[in-house]
Amino acid sequence: MFTGLVIDALINPGGPDLKTVTVYCVYMSLITVASAIASFFRSWCFSIVSERISKNLSNDVFGSIVHKDVSFFDD
Repeated sequence: MFTGLVIDALINPGGPDLKTVTVYCVYMSLITVASAIASFFRSWCFSIVSERISKNLSNDVFGSIVHKDVSFFDD
């Protein structure tokens, strides 16, 4: 959206409006930084959740095996 506005401001018949271009470029930069931060937190949250799921699953499997009767392990 802002890219089109920047292009419109640059090809203005009265000459490029550099103040408008600067404002739109700052907006685009802020949106890019906010997107990068949100992407980092999304990845971090997925990482934490997947580690917890893996840990819980491993603990459940190990606990299930440990609580089996000895006859289960006989040939």
